[in-house]
Amino acid sequence: MTILTSSDKVIVLKDTTETKNHFTLFKYMLDTIDEKLSEEMIKKYHFILKDGTLTDSEKEWFNVGEYKKIKNFVGNIETSLTSHVEKDMKDLLVWYNKISKKTIEDIIEFHVRFEHIHPFQDGNGRVSRMIMLENVYIMI
Repeated sequence: MTILTSSDKVIVLKDTTETKNHFTLFKYMLDTIDEKLSEEMIKKYHFILKDGTLTDSEKEWFNVGEYKKIKNFVGNIETSLTSHVEKDMKDLLVWYNKISKKTIEDIIEFHVRFEHIHPFQDGNGRVSRMIMLENVYIMI
């Protein structure tokens, strides 16, 4: 769905909703800044970002706020099989949460591993970048 403004500029409603959702997620992240990163938290991040984005949240298979149901790809990189996502995410979080004083290199490594898992049908990069932002904020 699009909106045509008086200056003949087209606004895609999905983009507007996702922008609003980013602000909502940022506030949620500030409210939970002292909590340890968990699967439930990451799923909540995804839900907040993708909720109400029409085409995405209306598709049952899309599974907003839950792990992917259908295999996905990042360019030519193999991502985790749907049957492995939960274990791969648990392993990632065990590794990451064991690091007591995270460095920028640890945060980047988390992002790379997360992207290789690609746990959600869509929005993986957005979720992972928000996690990076949160962790850099905690560092400083």
